[in-house]
Amino acid sequence: MPTHPGHPALAETDTLSVSRGYINDALDSISTQAVSTTSTIDPDNGRLILLSPASNITVTLPDPSASDRNANIVLIFKRLTAGGTCTIDVASSGTIDGASSVTLNSQYDRLVVFNDGTAGTWYIEQ
Repeated sequence: MPTHPGHPALAETDTLSVSRGYINDALDSISTQAVSTTSTIDPDNGRLILLSPASNITVTLPDPSASDRNANIVLIFKRLTAGGTCTIDVASSGTIDGASSVTLNSQYDRLVVFNDGTAGTWYIEQ
């Protein structure tokens, strides 16, 4: 079972209170990162990425195989403002659901992506 950094995996025999504690700890670890210029996302600085572009920007996802801390992470992108486009790209020629990038064109567009630790492979949460 995938784990998050600092959180042990749940076992099938764990009680409901243990499961709730795990979920609450995971929710408490969610932080926000504001992005308004072209940059590379550091999952240690935020899982919720708020995009406010004045002009076209590209946000690059990290290579999930580059470090244990990047494996099994979920990133949530929310576009807050109108303006330029927000292109979500992947380091090292990776893909997001098989595509080389995803573009958020409109205000309030959102994208939730996750990975399984495989090099350059990200998936869109549906």
